[in-house]
Amino acid sequence: MKQHFLLLQLLCIITAITHAQNVDISIFNKDALNGSEITYGRSLDGKPIHYLEMIDKTAFYNGVAHIPLNIDSTMLILIGPSPYMPKLRLVVCPGDTVLLQVDHDSISKKTILVFNGNNAKGSEVYYTSNLFLGSRLETDVYHMLKNANNLNDAIIKAEQLRTNLFFPMDSLLKLKMISDNYYKFVKLEAEAEFMNAIIDVAGLTDFRYETEKKNIKLSKEDLRELQKEYCEKYDPFSSKYKNTWYRPSNARSKCKLIQNGIIAPTLQTNLGLWKDKDIVYNYAPPDIQEQMFATHSIFSMKIGLSSLPQLQLDYEKFKNVFPKSVFLQAFENLLSEKKKNIIAGTFGYYNSSAGILTVKGIDTLSNLQNFINCKFLHMLTHHSCLC
Repeated sequence: MKQHFLLLQLLCIITAITHAQNVDISIFNKDALNGSEITYGRSLDGKPIHYLEMIDKTAFYNGVAHIPLNIDSTMLILIGPSPYMPKLRLVVCPGDTVLLQVDHDSISKKTILVFNGNNAKGSEVYYTSNLFLGSRLETDVYHMLKNANNLNDAIIKAEQLRTNLFFPMDSLLKLKMISDNYYKFVKLEAEAEFMNAIIDVAGLTDFRYETEKKNIKLSKEDLRELQKEYCEKYDPFSSKYKNTWYRPSNARSKCKLIQNGIIAPTLQTNLGLWKDKDIVYNYAPPDIQEQMFATHSIFSMKIGLSSLPQLQLDYEKFKNVFPKSVFLQAFENLLSEKKKNIIAGTFGYYNSSAGILTVKGIDTLSNLQNFINCKFLHMLTHHSCLC
């Protein structure tokens, strides 16, 4: 019996190790100051669909910063820009070791990023290819559409463009310079990114294309058909694209295409998450709605586009719909962090000529009226008060 128990323990350990293999990303920059921070995203539980941007930080010490990850499958992570590290979208596979060397060209003053470790050549292509650089890809797609004579010609030219841009990855696979898992992921990511660019440019939603649409020969109907073609070809609702970076964005686009009558509607799932113009997202499957709502709410709060009360409301609504979601802990951590950072009512005097602020007191106030009555009313009545 004891042997059986030990065997079971061993199997559990092996399963845990293989289920979430360690990934280590090391960033080297000899000029980095100790303590200089880098923000990055990671999966909450090792699954790409539960990825959050800007959720973690690391810092340089003695010119080195480490980003440890535990992931179940190949996924894309975003490393935020900092004075000593350029913004980077990096594809990593379970078990990878990635070494990034950051240098600066003394003549051009440009940042040079050198990749080493697993799938280094693939990472280099991913970093430099227009296919994986949103605005540059959209520019390529715009010029492609400008040269297309009709819808069929546009579809042919679009596929030629995608194939040509992806060719370096095909070559790396043939030369065995990237792994099969890496290749399979970036191929799906390329399709998702290409769909995103087609939808945006053909929809003429960007002012650059709105003002230059006279240069496109395709009719409005042709452009709508092109959007439909690519939304169906690389369907973001399909589980095939569940691990891709662009899935939430593409899912939103598909919902809007349904709303605009460009593609046929799917069954709506009203979970009670959305209101006003966002109710169109009820067309998305529940797992995508979970991902879209949580990531948008948390990210909006992190970058200052949302308030603490709104985050609290989002959390309560989300928890009611997804009581076991892995995103709940991220909501709770962010709420706790923001509540701790609330500054008590601070009162002081500022001497403009001397440029000095003198703090007279810090109070915890239940409401604004009490603060006004206490701190300012006496200036008018010449009476003091007790708070």
